[in-house]
Amino acid sequence: MIGGNLSSHFSLRVLKLCEANNIIFIALPPNSTHLTQPLDVAFFRPLKYEWRKLLLEWKLKNGDRPVSKDYFPRLLKKLMVELRKKTESLKNGFCKCGI
Repeated sequence: MIGGNLSSHFSLRVLKLCEANNIIFIALPPNSTHLTQPLDVAFFRPLKYEWRKLLLEWKLKNGDRPVSKDYFPRLLKKLMVELRKKTESLKNGFCKCGI
């Protein structure tokens, strides 16, 4: 099992469970997950970027009014359309991370 440096990954309970189940636990070097996790590099970063862009557009048109429950699905659909245009970036993220 490969884990980041989140403190819960290193609890004695987790490490004992790994040992009891013949699982080798490997910790990633600090501050390296952006290099070793393709989804972070190629999917979640663009997802956050596009979502923030859509929310900024909403805010510019609607002021500080929160996104209504009936409008939220429309924003989400716009987000998915934008991300579909970038499917190659997901594949490239694995290459960029050396996987």
